[in-house]
Amino acid sequence: MELILAIAVAAVVWWSGTGLVLFAASVGERSTGWSMATASGILPMAFCGLVFSSELDSFAAAIAAFCSAVLIWGWHELSFLLGYVTGPNKESCPDDARGFERFVLATKTILHHELAILATAIGIAAMTWGDVNQTGLLTFMVLWIMRISAKLNVFFGVPNLVDEWLPKHLEHLKSFFRKGPVGPWFPLSITLGTGIVIVLGALALHATAGSGVAFGYGLAAALAAIAVVEHWFLVLPIQDTALWRWVPRAKQPDGIDQRPSETPAKKQPLRSSASSTQRAPETTYSPSTLSLASRGIAAPLD
Repeated sequence: MELILAIAVAAVVWWSGTGLVLFAASVGERSTGWSMATASGILPMAFCGLVFSSELDSFAAAIAAFCSAVLIWGWHELSFLLGYVTGPNKESCPDDARGFERFVLATKTILHHELAILATAIGIAAMTWGDVNQTGLLTFMVLWIMRISAKLNVFFGVPNLVDEWLPKHLEHLKSFFRKGPVGPWFPLSITLGTGIVIVLGALALHATAGSGVAFGYGLAAALAAIAVVEHWFLVLPIQDTALWRWVPRAKQPDGIDQRPSETPAKKQPLRSSASSTQRAPETTYSPSTLSLASRGIAAPLD
């Protein structure tokens, strides 16, 4: 029963959290400030909830720490999607960039974002060090590790990617994506994710039965399992975009999934056709890569 509850809580928080971030990021240019301000107002409360719950050993405390960590993660992803915390490189990948050069350029497009996440992880570890309930830290680390794993997958190449939800100001990231045969990282990433699920599951089984600590391990294990499933969506001909069809798309010029207008109007079909012909193999973005569990929200490597 506890396992079923942990899976249910993790799935609902993952699905609704991803949808809320997508919704906040889809409001259009005029409201991005309000979206970021609202998220920033929630952020201190999330930290307080995580720190307070880390001292308690109960189901409620584990759920509170789990949700608080997801809220903190959501702030980082929203700040990236809205363009507030990204990286020093704002340019598309040069056509002649290959190998390590391409990797470095891609990393620079998200460098500040990743450093902010690193600082947050260190902060959470410091604030909850020695406390009985480590659900918050475990949740945040699972999200980060599995998202990096997914980024590497789409950097090296995966076949099932869809161009959706990418903000116009982040369109340069498409040049760092690669749509094609399954890359060498995929089997390693599945092994890594499965290993995390097994370790967290074993910790849950060996913790005191019925305790909040055991339930917290179960929540983190369930989240890691969802992340592994999401990795499979990258290679299987299954679109998980329907899970977030309820999120409205912005219609403003700078909203999500919008393209710059072309003038004169008669030339637009020609340019669109040329663009799709040249970029189709690398035009990749979907709610899968936006998911809080593994593929994250916006990144040049995913």
